[in-house]
Amino acid sequence: MAQVITKDLRESEASLAQAQRIAQLGNWSLDFETGEMSRSAEMNRIFGHAAASTTQRFEDFLGNIHPKDRNVLEQTLQQAAKTGQDSDMEHRIVTRDGMTRWVHTIVSRSQHDQKQLLNGTIRDITERKLAVVRLTVEHGVTQLVAGAVDPKEVMPGIIEAMCTGLGFECGSHWSLDKDGALLQCTANWGENVPAIAEFLALTRKMSVPSGLDLPGRAWAGHEPVVLTDLGSEQGFSRTTVALQAGLHGALALPIVAAGRTFGVIELFSAGTIQPDEALVQLLKSLSAQIGQSFQRRLAEDQLRFIATHDSLTDLPNRSLFNERLRHALHQGTRYNRGIAVMFIDIDRFKVVNDSLGHSAGDRLLQDCGKRLAECLRESDTVARFGGDEFVVMIENFTAPKDAIAVAQKSLASLARPFFVDGQEFLMSASIGISTFPDDGKDTETLLKNADIAMYRAKDQGRNNYQFYSAQMNKHTFERLAMESSLRRAVERNEFLLHYQPKLDLRTGAIAGVEALIRWKHPDWGMVSPAQFIPLAEETGLIVQIGEWVLKTACDQNRVWREQGIPPMRVAVNLSARQFSQKTLLSDVARTVAQSGLTPDCLELEITESYVMTNPEHATETLHKLKAMGITLSIDDFGTGLSSLAYFHQGHSERSRRHGDHQGCHCAWAQPAAESRRRGRRDKRTTGFPAQ
Repeated sequence: MAQVITKDLRESEASLAQAQRIAQLGNWSLDFETGEMSRSAEMNRIFGHAAASTTQRFEDFLGNIHPKDRNVLEQTLQQAAKTGQDSDMEHRIVTRDGMTRWVHTIVSRSQHDQKQLLNGTIRDITERKLAVVRLTVEHGVTQLVAGAVDPKEVMPGIIEAMCTGLGFECGSHWSLDKDGALLQCTANWGENVPAIAEFLALTRKMSVPSGLDLPGRAWAGHEPVVLTDLGSEQGFSRTTVALQAGLHGALALPIVAAGRTFGVIELFSAGTIQPDEALVQLLKSLSAQIGQSFQRRLAEDQLRFIATHDSLTDLPNRSLFNERLRHALHQGTRYNRGIAVMFIDIDRFKVVNDSLGHSAGDRLLQDCGKRLAECLRESDTVARFGGDEFVVMIENFTAPKDAIAVAQKSLASLARPFFVDGQEFLMSASIGISTFPDDGKDTETLLKNADIAMYRAKDQGRNNYQFYSAQMNKHTFERLAMESSLRRAVERNEFLLHYQPKLDLRTGAIAGVEALIRWKHPDWGMVSPAQFIPLAEETGLIVQIGEWVLKTACDQNRVWREQGIPPMRVAVNLSARQFSQKTLLSDVARTVAQSGLTPDCLELEITESYVMTNPEHATETLHKLKAMGITLSIDDFGTGLSSLAYFHQGHSERSRRHGDHQGCHCAWAQPAAESRRRGRRDKRTTGFPAQ
């Protein structure tokens, strides 16, 4: 009978053990007096203990409870023992191999053989609990990301949500530094534990190259990297400090979207890590959400940059400059701070742009923008308003010397040679300056007055700066009125040509005449060329006026010949804008042909400074003009950018000598050079002698 009972008991225990395995439900019993616990085989399996081990001290049992849940569970057990009421709670345990699992414990008090016992069941709910926790974490991260203007701003909150939800002690976010060479920690979160704080402080000081250490490996591989046990990991540089902080496992999650990695989140746990497939998928899902947020912010930043910056120079545009100026004016009014606005115009840029083409002109403008930016403090702003116009705002302006220093530095920087397509260019700028609050208290007034001052700088010979004064407004109105009248002057036949004889000093004979333009305004009378020629050049009207001068001079030469005056050559000055026109050769040929003269009756004068602006183009054009039979002369020879020695020996040399020009051998330049060699002993009243 005893054998039968024993057999039935064993079968019953086996069935119970099997049922517990199926239900993942273990049980235990605690003797209050002795502190001994007995536990079932399923409980051993849940905790990772040997199946044969069926007893345990209560203190050892508590040692298997997660540190964060230990006190709460102990209080629950004491309450159940004291009141006799059943209690239950969900908590974490740490298995023998260091894994963290979730369990549901139910406790009840009982009495057996006059012993006070506390009985409990424990069910493994890890899968269910993690599913809920992961959904909670995913939802929390989604809310943070969706509500963020900049995902970097909520990164500490994202790390906290992942740590608290997934059971990690701390975490950090890594992204590339400004140079794009090293990964640096930009945000972190951790439990309020001194050792963890020390670990995070070390992390913030580190820089990691791609491919090395935990964040570098995740960045380079674009996949999560798991360090199961930091104690045995060779490729982790913070092992000692991590272990001192009680951190034993780590993983790194790259933030990836559209094939681009934006950063890496690394997380550290108190226990070792054995991630399951569900955790890996969750991490990848979180990575995608965060990555999409970074991608969206990047796209928004790019659109915002396009809307607020000049597409050629990447400098702020007019809209962004005005916004910054309005903000600076508000701050200036509130805190009594001065502001200076500088309007900068590149002198004679249109000539360079027309002669070299827009591509070279664009590169020149880019270089100008870079040089101007280098002259400023970080708090100042330089913007491009379009064309060759740049505007600078100087904040915290205290005295004129502050703006003068920037203006002088800018002029010096722009005066250094520019090199475009292997050619050297010497440029200059005209700068107008207005100040707040003296010259205006709003953006429109300050910009208008700086613009007025800039035109005054041009009137003063360019390559200088001028402060605005109220007197300049009168000059501006006069200038606008003159521009309006100048546009109608050709139509109204208000221009006149005076002809200045060119005498041969050896014989006293007239060798030719030079056509000099005059403007007879119906109200203002005779207007000096010094007043309207610079304005015509700036507005582009010089081309139309130049064509009128050329035609009128050729027609007058024909009339003189018809009147019996001996043949002579008429000299006409070609402006830089006119010389750079693509139709110049055909225009000259047509004008000469329509006048009925031969080409040798025409002399064209070109300033040396323009010739040397684009010597290759000038050489080609001048040779073609000479081949047509037209006489050429260089005005201001030897006083401009360089002598004509450049045109000899394959354009390989430049000379800046004044006076004697023995290095000039170019066929069309030889007469000019020879005239200079003769100096004052033998020259005409203007220009060069005809050969």
